[in-house]
Amino acid sequence: MRYILIILLSSLSLLAACHEPEIQLNDNPNDEGSDIDYTLSPNFGKSLGIFGGSFSNIEESDSCKFYWQELLQLTLFGHGINGAGYSNLTQERGVLQYAVDRCCQRDEPHDIYLLWSPSNDFSKGRATIGTLSDYTEADGFDTAKLTTMLGGMNYSYQKLKQKNPDAEILLFTTLPIFNKGAAGYDTLYADSIGLRHYVDAQIEWAKAHDVPYLDLFRRSGFTHSNYGPYYQKDKLHPNVEGYKHLVDITLPFLAYPH
Repeated sequence: MRYILIILLSSLSLLAACHEPEIQLNDNPNDEGSDIDYTLSPNFGKSLGIFGGSFSNIEESDSCKFYWQELLQLTLFGHGINGAGYSNLTQERGVLQYAVDRCCQRDEPHDIYLLWSPSNDFSKGRATIGTLSDYTEADGFDTAKLTTMLGGMNYSYQKLKQKNPDAEILLFTTLPIFNKGAAGYDTLYADSIGLRHYVDAQIEWAKAHDVPYLDLFRRSGFTHSNYGPYYQKDKLHPNVEGYKHLVDITLPFLAYPH
């Protein structure tokens, strides 16, 4: 009997170890970063150009950006396009590459460029991840590689650095999405079509280019169990409350990305 009890207790311990505890979302934006002196940030008062798809562009995102402006005194320039992805397959004349081109041609250089990774390369089902060498000197800047996510990321990085060699480029990974089943939110999803694999490639790209990144896919705290109050009915875009929750991690990152 004692032997059986030991086995049962061991099994329960193993289950507890394997179960990832639910992240508690903070209802008070910036509470976690309230002891940070944002006036000492190297990015205080600078201009920030924001590129991406609808995550970076929809009206609800202003509830997060408000704190960026208020506490960091950033001057924001929105270059996001709904439906855009890094790959030029995602939307005709609406891809992130087009937004980068338009910014570089028309606008004064920004101090900081933020690539807020969209989900469209994954969710539109046409763009492959590609490799880190896509559209680089290694392949002779092969424009055929602009169809891949990594090719589009390399294109954007090169263009923005040409516009302002001294600019800091930052990266947000794609947020979890809940309209694609486990493939869109589960960090352990093993299937090759999982969003996790796109996010992992974004992180690998950031490390290769020495670009500071914030992994919103894992650190946002949004899970299949708790996303309801924080996402719109489409299960894809955060609502106002969802964006407010992102303040706690995005604001300190923008202030001190290194």
